[in-house]
Amino acid sequence: MAGTDIVKQGETGSALFLIRSGTVEIIRNGVSIKTMGKFDYFGEISLILNEPRGATVRAKTPVSLYILEQNDLNRVVDERMRTSVVQTVRMEQLSLSLQDLHVVSMLERNQYGETYLLQHALSDLKFIGVAYEKGKLGKSGKLSNMREALELYQSLDHPLLSKLHKTIKTNSHLYLIREFVPGTSLDRLIYDHGKLNEALVRFYAGNLLLTLEYLHDRSILYRNLASEYVVIDEIGYPRLCVFEHTKRVEGRTNSVAGVAHFMAPEVILGQYYGIGADLWSLGVLVFEMTQGKVPFGAKAQTPYEVYEDILRHKKVKTQGTQALAGLIDTLLASNPSSRAKGGVDSFKQQEWFQGFPWEEVMTQEAIPPLLPRVRQFPQEFAKSLARKELLTAFSTPSEAALTLEQEHQWTALELSS
Repeated sequence: MAGTDIVKQGETGSALFLIRSGTVEIIRNGVSIKTMGKFDYFGEISLILNEPRGATVRAKTPVSLYILEQNDLNRVVDERMRTSVVQTVRMEQLSLSLQDLHVVSMLERNQYGETYLLQHALSDLKFIGVAYEKGKLGKSGKLSNMREALELYQSLDHPLLSKLHKTIKTNSHLYLIREFVPGTSLDRLIYDHGKLNEALVRFYAGNLLLTLEYLHDRSILYRNLASEYVVIDEIGYPRLCVFEHTKRVEGRTNSVAGVAHFMAPEVILGQYYGIGADLWSLGVLVFEMTQGKVPFGAKAQTPYEVYEDILRHKKVKTQGTQALAGLIDTLLASNPSSRAKGGVDSFKQQEWFQGFPWEEVMTQEAIPPLLPRVRQFPQEFAKSLARKELLTAFSTPSEAALTLEQEHQWTALELSS
């Protein structure tokens, strides 16, 4: 029942818990730090590392749990899970001061800021650093939306979602320090290989469906689904790494957000929409992976031309099996209600997914069809971020840097401000 302590901080762990339904609150030293829900699990760190419970877990609503006792856990835990747990603990114990974060490489620059690969000077751990210009976010009306998205991002815990470790603000910039996912971006994979075979696409699409199910069960619209924002990690699983447009929605919203080629018609028109918008984006992504191009606006020169092509909404021609064409037609249905009917679970029942190993994929026991090439970065570093230096879009770690204002004071970001 609500208010019951399932585990208590400091006690000896004896089981791992998987939430079947309901929500729980994670409390450390008397402070609530996180809420967890369906498909989340807790208790593994204490068991695997043989340490006392690091937090109290209290039922926030009536909750139903699956319980895995320690003896059973020892039989099923593999080295990869142990490594993941150790990595998680290292991250929690690491002090991410900007004095110790060094730039390895500039990865991207857009209208709001820059993205960098960083390395912690006192360890071998790498991170992604995103530097947003607050003035540009404020002028576009995106600053408050960004704060909401970051609150959601910090609350999520799923193996296919990259983790946000820290947020920092200065007078002019907002910095995100998030998990670095070694691998290759899905758009690069499509560019290098052209059309991907259906078995590979089915594996990626099935994983992404499960990830959307996790978010939708929490009333969260992702709204960032696009091939450039999916990273195929070093073990071959697709990870979602961008959360700027994520929004909690009780019912529907009409805010316009997303990546142009992947936006549903109702989003472009400013109509009210729900989970059907994410499912449309998945349909575009499945089409792009199997056909080697996006279904709408492939030759467009501007976002407005992309929007016009989407709104014309001609039925797409899909090369491949009839089951694939049927899935894409359903995902790209012009009527949002027909897309969203039955939610993610209805698509898991589609013929194209017949025989798909959903449980093995959820536990990452399924063997991916492809291991990506992992990009190697130079081992020379620019000076630390705390010394107010960042790379320009055209520099290398040993070349010119962009100096930030000297008067900036680094402080923890208050998301409620």
